[in-house]
Amino acid sequence: MKFKEILPISAVVFLGYLGFSITFPLFPPLFLDPESAFFKDFHSTEWRNVFLGILLSMYPLGQLIGCPLVGKLSDHFGRKRILLYSLAIIVPTYIGSAISVTYALPVLLFFSRFLSGMVEGNVVIAQAALSDITTSEKEKRKCFSWTLSLGSLAWVIGPFMGGKLSDPKLVSWFTYATPFWAAGITSFFTFFYILKSFPSARNTIKKGKLKLTHIFKTLFSGFRIRSLRPILGINTLLYMAIFFFFSFLPVFLIQKFDYNASSLAEIMSYNSIPIALAPLVQGRLFKNKTARYVFAFSSFLLSTGMVILLLPSSAYALYLTLIPPSLGIAWGLSFGALRVSESVTKEIQGEALGLNQSVQVLSEALSAVIGGQLAGLLIGLPLMVGAGFAFLAGVMVLIRLRR
Repeated sequence: MKFKEILPISAVVFLGYLGFSITFPLFPPLFLDPESAFFKDFHSTEWRNVFLGILLSMYPLGQLIGCPLVGKLSDHFGRKRILLYSLAIIVPTYIGSAISVTYALPVLLFFSRFLSGMVEGNVVIAQAALSDITTSEKEKRKCFSWTLSLGSLAWVIGPFMGGKLSDPKLVSWFTYATPFWAAGITSFFTFFYILKSFPSARNTIKKGKLKLTHIFKTLFSGFRIRSLRPILGINTLLYMAIFFFFSFLPVFLIQKFDYNASSLAEIMSYNSIPIALAPLVQGRLFKNKTARYVFAFSSFLLSTGMVILLLPSSAYALYLTLIPPSLGIAWGLSFGALRVSESVTKEIQGEALGLNQSVQVLSEALSAVIGGQLAGLLIGLPLMVGAGFAFLAGVMVLIRLRR
């Protein structure tokens, strides 16, 4: 296995997380600012939080449908072909989001975010492609870690780019739409890079026709695999906690410390640095530990970190309190997917990882809708609930370890 094979796979992961993370500093001020043109008829904070939660759920709801479908299609027709199709569609969805923000078209914004999620199954294809090119479990674990580390740079660049490119104080013509135009241009050039450089999948293209009815009939057939069900169930708990954190940390910062889009970009980019660096040290920290043990440790670290995050009254404390939950998120995402990959054969890697991605995005959608209701009741309540989900995930893994 060569670095030139891993690099385009990492580029796919980077693009997937970039499209997801770029919106974090944009939507909360866009919806919660009383002077915003969006939902101007609703002046109460409670209603604006509800609509924000619904919008945040559109992208993961699209992924819920698209990820298993993309994974299954890539198992049948090959990773590269399906990946190129998805990249060709994602560019118009970014353009739609930009237009909707420019002209205050909420319906178009909701639809474009849903469609973006449907075709953003790129992460699933990348994970499956890693399984195709690795020859041992040790090599697979190493590749998952390095790819996550490179892809996690999107968590640094995405929020920072979203916040700064929407700040007219930096450049007079910057608006909330500018980050979406930038993401669309990036996707356009990524298409040609993948066309030239993405490695051809090994032993993944299956012969025979694949009927559309058969695709949807067996789309979630992986849930019948006994070894997958408990893993996916526990992953759901941790993913709920992770997306309570990501979706409502900006809301918490706006409500408690009066952050704007630009300051949100800075603090969320800082928050992403531990996420990007965590995979680089996990090899030494967890050298002789199983994926299940690391997953439990990550769950408790995230739970504790989310509680500590709520305590200080100074915004400067965030530079310390954001580190523990960020590390828990990085290791939890990495080893959650790794546990799924190790539990199935190579023939259904795309389908299994697609199911795991669907569980992940379903958790994101549920946390967005539930958190939107909670955010209007008490400052920091979504983060408190997320900490409870992470703690429960750790307890469930420990119970299975003892068994």
